[in-house]
Amino acid sequence: MAAYRLLLIVSLLICATYALIAFDTHPRRNQEFFPFFTWSLFSYSGAERDDYTLAIVALDDETFDAPVLAIDIADRMTGLKRDHRFRKIMWRWASAVYFDDQTEADAMRRIVETRYFANADFARYQFVQIKYKPLERYRDRSKVEIVRQLGEHEYARAGV
Repeated sequence: MAAYRLLLIVSLLICATYALIAFDTHPRRNQEFFPFFTWSLFSYSGAERDDYTLAIVALDDETFDAPVLAIDIADRMTGLKRDHRFRKIMWRWASAVYFDDQTEADAMRRIVETRYFANADFARYQFVQIKYKPLERYRDRSKVEIVRQLGEHEYARAGV
């Protein structure tokens, strides 16, 4: 019984100490008390990512001054806003380009055009490889570097 009581008292002291540290190191003072509280645990991530996407040059009647990434105008492209398959399609397309598989590349292009440009009458776009740091991109949408253009294509709706 004495061991249980000692364990209970020590546990309560640890919880009380933790709570006091929490109130004393409020984040507005930018203080940390490692290892108890680290307010900027993930404030910087140096991991650069490579990805593949579409850079839109023109969409319907609008021509952009500089190519705009598809994800940045997702609300204007059919179904892109919440489509988890877009990234997989981009990677499959990139793989087809790198392995010189024209049949697969054309198939991925047709999927992109029928699925994401369904409401557009005309689109001119580039298939590009981009490089970015996820946290910097989250804070500033323009923090993306287009590393390489893998192709430039035009889409026009049939009968228009």
